[in-house]
Amino acid sequence: DNQKGKVAKIYHQGIKPITEQRFNELMKLDKSLFLTPQELLLQNGTIIGYTMEFAGSTFFPLSSCFSKNFCSRMKMSNQTIMKIAKSLIEAVKTAHKHNIIIGDLNQYNILVNEKADIKLIDTDSYKTTGFEHSGLLLDEIRDYLYQGNVSQRSDYFALSVLLFYLLTYTHPFKGIHQKVKKLADRMILKIPVFAKDPLLKVPKCYYALQDKSLQNDFNRFYLQGERYMLSFSKTVALKASKAKVHVLKKFDERELIITPIIQNEKILNVRFESVSGYIETENQFVVYHADNKAYVSRKCKILKKEYDAVFVTDNNILLRKSETLYHYKNDSDIVKITNFQFADDFILHQSGNVLILVGANQMYKLYLDEIHNSSISIKRTEVFGPSFSHHNGLIQNSGGVQRIFYNTGKDIATVKTEKNIKMLFQQKNVGVVQLVENKKLANYYFKIKGLKQEISLKPIEQFTHFAYMLTENGEGFIFEPADNKINVIRTQDFTIVSEIKSNLFSAQTSLSYTKSGIIAWEDNAVYLINKK
Repeated sequence: DNQKGKVAKIYHQGIKPITEQRFNELMKLDKSLFLTPQELLLQNGTIIGYTMEFAGSTFFPLSSCFSKNFCSRMKMSNQTIMKIAKSLIEAVKTAHKHNIIIGDLNQYNILVNEKADIKLIDTDSYKTTGFEHSGLLLDEIRDYLYQGNVSQRSDYFALSVLLFYLLTYTHPFKGIHQKVKKLADRMILKIPVFAKDPLLKVPKCYYALQDKSLQNDFNRFYLQGERYMLSFSKTVALKASKAKVHVLKKFDERELIITPIIQNEKILNVRFESVSGYIETENQFVVYHADNKAYVSRKCKILKKEYDAVFVTDNNILLRKSETLYHYKNDSDIVKITNFQFADDFILHQSGNVLILVGANQMYKLYLDEIHNSSISIKRTEVFGPSFSHHNGLIQNSGGVQRIFYNTGKDIATVKTEKNIKMLFQQKNVGVVQLVENKKLANYYFKIKGLKQEISLKPIEQFTHFAYMLTENGEGFIFEPADNKINVIRTQDFTIVSEIKSNLFSAQTSLSYTKSGIIAWEDNAVYLINKK
């Protein structure tokens, strides 16, 4: 089957399809770096689309790597990040060598995986010898200092933005300036995030570069307006480590009681439901009870040398080892599940007490709280596996329709999205989405009501991993992490109703709501937060 591992792009009416000349020019690009057209699709002799390689479910948008906690969850080391950076440079060099200009070189048009392989997509928009670029660029990578024109120089600028973001967790022109509010004006006036400007408030997630030579390159780009091909020909020092967290005992800060759970240990993931959850470190999964106010207790430790993954609900703990699933009751009572086995190509997504697994042609729903002896309750549905993505929330794109999934409390329901979303984070029936509007990134809260997605009227500043407290009337409160505070937002109209202030928090803090309080993961520490 010579079509296996391929997908087709079909042009809608009104959109000018690729020409044979452009097809031949794009075929010159390195197929290890670019998802280029492979075969033209014809209807009555007219080009209607083309086939291309299917990248696979292990790939995710480069934008995901701009979150430090995502990098931790995916075990992406500094060496992995540097390999991605060097591959991005090589991709731009390759395109320019063939007189091709990428143009919209943004974080959503680049796919990466844990092994640092990259794939540039949307190649049929590139500027070639006989085809001009549309000029439509994502605002974050448009070079406003030079009027936003598409050229080799604009590719150099876009590349520099992606590399800076990748290495520092911050866009070079983010932060809040008291007088210069717009991103474009900051670029024109040369006020990057590292400018020595007393009117500039720098995001807490910003990691200053240690390598002086590399920082000098960014100085030349953003302070002096130079444009050239960046090169990481030598080993460079990457993100500077934040100051080591001092070991703290339970302490008071303003109106808060803050109890450290784990400190000064590399944290890879934190996941909590209402009364149970786990913290993943390099060597183990530590499972906790979180059902007592202002106190969490350790239930068990699961060593990674014995098991590959854990799935924790408020009632059960399940373990994975290779293709086998186990029900953990206690250290001496671990039952093998006999009616299910994992496959290598499954993508996994846990939504409350349901584990969703998507293969090439089937979706399985495992009901983690419905276990009888050695069997678990399962539902199976026929699906087209390549239409799913899962690294930034479970999303299905099929037939021009986008759907998301959520746990109703009884089962998993699907909801058609109102807008084409790029990233998704959900807690129960509430979530935040990132999308592109008029070539600008925008973040919105949403709630699911009556199988419909209701999106907030106004965009929000950050895409965050918030906590959510559901109340009896079906609404609730969002706890949104921000620099030095948590915003408390009611879901009726997504209005901020109060603030919880603490110097521990940043916009990249991950929060979870439990009966014990709010669990906050920041850098190499996890805290329990309660109000006095």
